Amino acid sequence: MRIATFKKAIPYLTKANIAALVWGHHGVGKSQAVHQYCKENKLGFVDLRLGTQEVGDLLGLQDFKVNEEGERVATKFMRPEWFPTEPESKGIIFLDEINRASRDVLQAVFQLVLDRKIHTYELPKGWHVIGASNPNTEDYIVADIGDKAFMDRFCHISLTPSAQEWLDYARDKEFDSSIINFIATDPGNLQEKLEECTVVDEVKPSRRSWEAVDRLIKAGTPWDVLQELCYGLVGNASTIAYIESIKSADKPFSALDVLQRYTKLSKKVKEYGDSKKNEGGRFDLLKATCDNVLKHISKYVEEADKSLLEKEEANLRKFLKDLPVDISFSLARELYRKPKMRSVIDKDPKIMDIMESARPDLKKTN
Repeated sequence: MRIATFKKAIPYLTKANIAALVWGHHGVGKSQAVHQYCKENKLGFVDLRLGTQEVGDLLGLQDFKVNEEGERVATKFMRPEWFPTEPESKGIIFLDEINRASRDVLQAVFQLVLDRKIHTYELPKGWHVIGASNPNTEDYIVADIGDKAFMDRFCHISLTPSAQEWLDYARDKEFDSSIINFIATDPGNLQEKLEECTVVDEVKPSRRSWEAVDRLIKAGTPWDVLQELCYGLVGNASTIAYIESIKSADKPFSALDVLQRYTKLSKKVKEYGDSKKNEGGRFDLLKATCDNVLKHISKYVEEADKSLLEKEEANLRKFLKDLPVDISFSLARELYRKPKMRSVIDKDPKIMDIMESARPDLKKTN
């Protein structure tokens, strides 16, 4: 995923309450991207390098709780200074070097990601968690965090910024022109070639991860961003199958499809209307398509006081003749109630046969 796409995805991840775990080689801008996003959106930013943290740094130091007489009656933990407490505050806690953390620190992080709390301290609603790790390759000394319960709590993102993104960053930071020109001419010198990060390729679907996808959809995530995030939630194979199912799913046609591009739809309309070939027919889709056509004509012809083009009239008549009789009759009758549409229907003798039974009913209402 490119940095620009990642930053575009952050507000949808936080709205859906999904913690992201960003994978990438050193120096690619994992922490910088999150920090920039927080700065641009005036959010708080807490950067924790877990490789240098102990449990006490996350839970806080232990102290005694005393009663009114000053007697020690229990132990407690003093909240760490970095932990946000303002109820209306917003920000991101960035957990860097997750796979360099000790096991006991990971357990504390697990609670933060799962329950949005550490020990007795709970995150305000406006705060969210994003983690980062270097890939588990020979290039780094890191621990294996392949525990499925832990990994399943994240949307995994492999950050692979382009050379152009770095050049834009360098220009923004006013790097010396000699450096910018050199990298622009030969991008291969930007960074050494490292072993490919394949952690995200190992992501597998689960009930929890599909629920996360649903939350992203309900959060209004743009389709291009949603596809990228799906890879990190349910894996490559399931994401590809899911995308293909959406592309091939049967849907009602739009009014413009019928009026302007009907030649391409005619075969499918007939298929939907064939109850023998299509397991009872897809009359639901045909009726929904008729509704789309009727709404469009009511608004375009009646309200906007315009007329259909000759090609659109011809396509409409073809559509009416391809529909099953009952569905065709219902749409033709509603269209015939509109004075401007009567001549369109009257031009075709075959549709007139359908309209013969509709006209007595229309005479009673006009």
